[in-house]
Amino acid sequence: MDHRAEFMSTPTVHLNAREHIFRVSGALSIQLFLSIAMGIALFKVPQLQDMINQTDQQPGALLSFAVAIAYFSLVMWWSSRWILRRVDSPFHTPSERGTLGTRAGEWIPRLIPLCFLFLLAALAVQHRAYGVALLSALQSVLFMLFVWLRIPWVKRYRQHAILKLFGQPHFCHGVIALCFLVPSALAVFAIDVYVRYFEGLAIIFWGLSNMLLGCVLVTYYVLAPGLNVLLKGLSYGIYWAFKSTSLASPEHKTFLVMKPPYPVVTLIIATAFLVSLSGKTDNHAFRTLPGDCRYSAQDDISRCEDQRRFKPYASFADAFSDFKTAQPRIRKTVQGITYVPVYIVVNQGGGLRAAYWSAVTLSLIEQRYPGFHSNVFAMTGASGGTVGNTAYLAGLDYHAGFDAQAHDLSQCQQWPNLPACMQKSFLSQDFLSPVVTSFLHNDFLYRFVPYGVFQDDRAFHLERSFELAHQNTFGANASGCPLAENSAASESFLALGYYSYYHCIKGSSGIWRPLVLASSYLQELGAMSLTVPFNFDDLAFPGALDLQKLQAQMYIETDVKGPRSAPIRDIPLITAAVNSARFPYVTPAGSLRADMPWQYKIHTADAGYFDNFGAKTARQVLTQLSKSISSSNPDVVYVPQILVFKNDPFYPNELGLVNPQSPYAETVEDGVRAPLEIAKYRSAAMNEISAPLQSLLQARGGHSYVALAELDTAYRNQFQQVPTLRHFSQSINSDAAELLLFEFSKSPSSCQSSEDPPVGWWLSQDSRCLLDEQINHNVKLLADNYFFKTEKEN
Repeated sequence: MDHRAEFMSTPTVHLNAREHIFRVSGALSIQLFLSIAMGIALFKVPQLQDMINQTDQQPGALLSFAVAIAYFSLVMWWSSRWILRRVDSPFHTPSERGTLGTRAGEWIPRLIPLCFLFLLAALAVQHRAYGVALLSALQSVLFMLFVWLRIPWVKRYRQHAILKLFGQPHFCHGVIALCFLVPSALAVFAIDVYVRYFEGLAIIFWGLSNMLLGCVLVTYYVLAPGLNVLLKGLSYGIYWAFKSTSLASPEHKTFLVMKPPYPVVTLIIATAFLVSLSGKTDNHAFRTLPGDCRYSAQDDISRCEDQRRFKPYASFADAFSDFKTAQPRIRKTVQGITYVPVYIVVNQGGGLRAAYWSAVTLSLIEQRYPGFHSNVFAMTGASGGTVGNTAYLAGLDYHAGFDAQAHDLSQCQQWPNLPACMQKSFLSQDFLSPVVTSFLHNDFLYRFVPYGVFQDDRAFHLERSFELAHQNTFGANASGCPLAENSAASESFLALGYYSYYHCIKGSSGIWRPLVLASSYLQELGAMSLTVPFNFDDLAFPGALDLQKLQAQMYIETDVKGPRSAPIRDIPLITAAVNSARFPYVTPAGSLRADMPWQYKIHTADAGYFDNFGAKTARQVLTQLSKSISSSNPDVVYVPQILVFKNDPFYPNELGLVNPQSPYAETVEDGVRAPLEIAKYRSAAMNEISAPLQSLLQARGGHSYVALAELDTAYRNQFQQVPTLRHFSQSINSDAAELLLFEFSKSPSSCQSSEDPPVGWWLSQDSRCLLDEQINHNVKLLADNYFFKTEKEN
């Protein structure tokens, strides 16, 4: 008799209830881990809470959410039952069998999705998302009815063909496989179609379901059997080594072989780690465009074989010269001297919240004061702030033909084609779903199967979603500048090459576009990198590296004749922006060269790691600007004006930047602020473990505000050191030496929800309502008191 027959003929050893609970819970560790992790995320991640509110406001999103959580519940239950059937395999010893038929084996697979559904319903009620709460509660009831009554119904009505089919295991497995394979194929090969029918919460739950199912099946059918072949061979080797001794026994031939339940999470992580050692699992190289400009170790970056120079402007001074030649529209003449404001935008990071806050505000100012952009010289920022700067730049060619008297976002229903309204429409779209879809499919699969079919990562799909959303809102590229050949079939302005666009603008007489200075953090070097349209050195921007020059150096190869030249490639405008917005896990760090061994790679990460305002870069711009201002025509005085966009309500303004007329200026009783009022991350239990992480998170924000304070000091000093600026601030505008702050802060609101907008790539209608209210007030109360009007209006 073989082992299988022996086990089947041996009476089962019964375990007590506690032992069964522990055995079943251990077998279903991946389901428990996933449900607990998602439960914590729902309560701790503001982006998910905002998605619940948005889903509740859209009937179509509610329908797809209902389907997705139904599928999620069934996959959690079915995969649990499937694992327990493997545990009850006759290949196990009698004490290891008999779990599926116990109460623990029946109820724990039911309780895992059921508890999660109740948790989701409770959170939705807390956020007054009653549609989501009702669907979650209803789904929990339907789920229990299905798993509880399915067998009695099939037995009672087995004469009906349809119910008879439901009683067949192969039919049920086929339905599950169909729901698994078809959406997964769409997510990988047709992501645009996939996100059209699923969005937000639905995509998360459907993607997690497929990931769970795929991990379980791959572990049980591929990873564990493959590992068991090795363990069985090792067991045989050990057995034969000790065969002649009394220590050896027949059981030792397979004593290392694993038996179900297999450690799914451990095997998946271990496999991904082993595959990554090959160095082939990096699919995060940022996009580049074709070009024949080349760089070699002996040549300066400004000298290229291309007839156009690589950088549109030979130097910072060259860029400022073009700015002056374009005749900025906003100016004021007093006593024969013309004063021209030179705006420098400093934009705090914060995902789509930062992009929406800054781009819509700037567009609304442009709407009130047409030609405002001609006075904006440079725009610095980090993360979503750089995306906002790029979005504002991308909307400038579509600003013709609007009513200049429309000064409020509340008029967007009447005039949807106004600049600010179009920016609002563009940035109100869902940019999170493509990122989540790619993360749970392409990026996840590429960790195990590093082939081209899964090559496009979530950063690529984020960029594509911005391009398509901009094209759908504003139309095709209207700048007159040509798109690159491999612009991913997009006709959006955002697909334009960064350098080729500024080359195009430089060649257009009398036209000026603000310089978007895109910064990012170099992960391995601990330094800031810049993508800027002019050449710079360490004296002008100390501590900053030229990202494209650095990338080109990584491609230089050396042979017996010496270093070869390497191509310097342009990058799309949206890629330059997303390189600055690669905040952890949501958007991956981008590789400068993905095919290099790990120890030689350099990655570009979120600029907020280094300076979440871009204030250091703005201070360097201010320093360079002072040299050009000092040597200008004395009849025309260029006055630097720094506009700071702060979207994080957690950090109060300690710099005295808020205009006193702003209704959102925070009041401090007796001039004293409680210390914990400025604490974004509070201490919690297990401080020994959390203290390093909390300190690093707080240091990130603290360094940014120190850099902003240093910018404020340098700005004030410049008005004291430059005679023409000192005269302007003392005699004409006493507020000129102060940074102008556009601040989102905690305040009373008429919106349905008063919760702060989250940092992510999707904003609910409630979050946009909060932002719109304060944008209207900021522009109305701040812009009218500063140097925004044209000479004719003055």
